[in-house]
Amino acid sequence: SGPRHMRYVLALPLIRHAVRAIDPELVVGYRIMSYGFLAALTGVHPLAVAAQGRVVSPPLAPLKQALVDYTLKRADVVNSWSPHMTTRLVEVGASPSRILTCPRGIDLSLFRPGEPADEREETVIVTRTMHRAYRHDIIVRTIALAASERPRLRARLVGDGEAREELETLCGDLGISDRVEFMGEQPPERVAGLLARAAL
Repeated sequence: SGPRHMRYVLALPLIRHAVRAIDPELVVGYRIMSYGFLAALTGVHPLAVAAQGRVVSPPLAPLKQALVDYTLKRADVVNSWSPHMTTRLVEVGASPSRILTCPRGIDLSLFRPGEPADEREETVIVTRTMHRAYRHDIIVRTIALAASERPRLRARLVGDGEAREELETLCGDLGISDRVEFMGEQPPERVAGLLARAAL
């Protein structure tokens, strides 16, 4: 952990130069012990840091606690993603008056259980961005394999990304272009409706 944090310090002149050139109205540092620490080192305000991951897992080693102390003392706002993280942030030294607890997750008034299972469309929904790393090609090939046994099976790919054109070509090559719908970006309300009606 020492050498990595030394790299942060060595990068500081470049980071300060970049921040001065951008002249932001707000600096946000994710993860208190890494980007949040770097953001705090710039001396720029207002500074918001987002608590993620290990800072909520006790106990902190002395060096890590020093990084957390430094960052939390300089942050104008600390974004906590849940009440239990807020409790932990106070334990590790955050001022309660600077913590903003905003849980991440799903809007349950919009995304809620859908139709009964036997009334859902025989549709697979994928809402992951179409990056190659997410391997949408596996789902497309699976639809092709299942097509002969399940004539009503369809897939809807919501979103976009660099792999979309390749996936459209793959659907054509596999003869399932009529079964896979590329929907592009959709508003949350539309996605919620699609999910509620889909079997998978």
